[in-house]
Amino acid sequence: MGLIYFRHRIIINCPIEKVFEFISNPQNRAKWDSSVADIRITSDGPIKAGTTGVSVGMFKGKQYESEFIYDEYDSPNMLVLKTTSGPVKVKMRNTLTEVE
Repeated sequence: MGLIYFRHRIIINCPIEKVFEFISNPQNRAKWDSSVADIRITSDGPIKAGTTGVSVGMFKGKQYESEFIYDEYDSPNMLVLKTTSGPVKVKMRNTLTEVE
C-alpha cells in the first residue's frame, strides 16, 4: 500500500506557545482531530520525545486502538506523533511558525 500525504496550513491568531500547548496536550486531541475518540498517555513524566500512549479512533466504521509515540517534540515549534500498532500507520508532523 502506498503512502498518503496531507498538508494543511492554518493561521491562528494566538501566540505560538499557546497553540503548541493546546495541540500537544493529549486531552485536547479529540477537539481538533475528529478521528480520535479518546487518548491516554502510557509512560511517566511530562510529554517529550519518547512519550508513549494509546488512542481510540474510528476507521471504516469500526473502533480501533493504536499505540503511538511522540517521535519528536520541540516546543513550541514541532510535534511528531507516529503509531506503533493498529490498523492504520500514521506519522503526523505539526510544525508551528509565527507569522506577522
